[in-house]
Amino acid sequence: MNEIILSIGSNAEGRRKVAEAISRLSSFVYSAHATPVIDTDPIEVSSAQPFANAMMRGYTSLPFHALRSVLKNIERMSGRNAADTSVGVIHLDIDIMQYGGQRLKPSDWQRPYIITLLKTTVMKHDTRYVILFFMLFSLSLPCCMAQEFGDCFRDATLRLDYSFSGTATEQSIAVDALSSFDGWYGKRRRLSSVPVEGNGQVIVRSHRDTTVIYRQSFCTLFQEWQSYPEAQQLRRSFENVCLIPMPKDTVDVTVQLMDNRRQVTSSLTHTVVPTDILIRRHPRPAVPYTVLQPAADTARCIRIAFVAEGYTKDEMPVFIEDARIAVDAIFSHEPFASLRPRFNIIAVESPSADSGTSIPSRHEWKTTALGSSFSTFYSDRYLTTLNIKQLHNTLAGLPYEHIIILVNTAEYGGGGILNFYNLSSTHHPRYKEVVVHEFGHSFAGLADEYAYEAEQIPMYPHDVEPWERNITTLADFHGKWENLIPAGTPVPTPLPDARSGKQGGRKKRQAADAEQIGVYEGAGYSLKGVYRGTPDCRMRSNESPVFCPVCRQAITQLVDFYTKD
Repeated sequence: MNEIILSIGSNAEGRRKVAEAISRLSSFVYSAHATPVIDTDPIEVSSAQPFANAMMRGYTSLPFHALRSVLKNIERMSGRNAADTSVGVIHLDIDIMQYGGQRLKPSDWQRPYIITLLKTTVMKHDTRYVILFFMLFSLSLPCCMAQEFGDCFRDATLRLDYSFSGTATEQSIAVDALSSFDGWYGKRRRLSSVPVEGNGQVIVRSHRDTTVIYRQSFCTLFQEWQSYPEAQQLRRSFENVCLIPMPKDTVDVTVQLMDNRRQVTSSLTHTVVPTDILIRRHPRPAVPYTVLQPAADTARCIRIAFVAEGYTKDEMPVFIEDARIAVDAIFSHEPFASLRPRFNIIAVESPSADSGTSIPSRHEWKTTALGSSFSTFYSDRYLTTLNIKQLHNTLAGLPYEHIIILVNTAEYGGGGILNFYNLSSTHHPRYKEVVVHEFGHSFAGLADEYAYEAEQIPMYPHDVEPWERNITTLADFHGKWENLIPAGTPVPTPLPDARSGKQGGRKKRQAADAEQIGVYEGAGYSLKGVYRGTPDCRMRSNESPVFCPVCRQAITQLVDFYTKD
């Protein structure tokens, strides 16, 4: 638990927004005490509008980078954006002045309003109070103090089925059903933090004291569909499943969706009582599976399940071989090769009545285990399944968290969605490259690094920093890959050919391109305004033989998040 001091300010409806921020902060800053709000003249801001300022002292279990991310999100929720900030309109600014025993922003401590606020009673440090706080905290909030899994959860999975529906401009979330099965195979440490933000999150709070005891991020097909023309004319609903550890006591579960400006666009909170008789209990799994790779330590590992789609019972040996090919392809790439002992991998032998998958453009329809199909959203090569509940029914009770669906077809297609699934066709010549690339999406939350000549809908607003770790708009580059850029490298960085002439040999050039770290324009589907870390990478092209150092760093950090103390 770290003591923190925060500075909070706003010059746009200042007192209201500062008060709202204090309320939001109090939900996760333990024993939070805030000063009165005072009005001050602007400092280093072009606007003449006065600021409302306050400070808060309290304690947090969040790591520094996670706390910083949460504060940035609160700023965005209050309306902060680059355009207004550039003209001096600051909807909300929250600075971390102290974290643990370290004072930050030393020059800010000398500002007159900071000195004034520090003199208030709630900001004065009282050792007797701190000792009393920790005595009471350790007695009353055991779940939150050390984030020990067994304090708040038991070894079982609570499955939450939702319906996400809407149009291009509307979103609605509804609870569909709750169920459970023995065994929890997700994270058991850093329960209230996420390594990547995602476009949605499920947040579990203690009903008794509102403390966040679990959080996980995800992306959805529904949000992707909202960017397609069909969403302009039609309302549709999509299945979605969230898995959380089974709580020991009553909890409040919040599901929220965010847009590409990282603003919350819809949210639903519902209360779950673990003893509710309507929580259906799944029976023991009936679908057979093969262990392809046991983890070195099953108490600290990441669990992957390959699922057969479009394989008949007689074709299961083919599926097992296809799964082994995918495993070898993924773990031939660094950093997965070095981190391989931390992964537990199974192949789930779910049989289909028909061999193959549906191809609507040819009027070919198949009866398969998961009902997969090309022509998703009328895009011929987009291969997905929309039957998410059936997918999780197939896996119920098995040791899984991350899902890779292998589709028995020679047609090119696939897709990867963060903490949702990775789906790949297995008998196309590009199978290995595609399954690795899509795993970068579904497991690590990496963005596509390629760009289109004509981008119909900008995915990444240029004044908002993407949450993905391998691209940037330079709106807030700090914390991404600046630690990897050689000194003296210009930003943006010119491409190697423009800087030093053509390099010999296509494969040699592609391997070299994946190691030349800089900030290269053209990524996230945009030729301008979005940047990647190297000229080429597995997340940019099928031809690149490796993940670039930026992606390798992001993957390593994510694996460490799940498997290290």
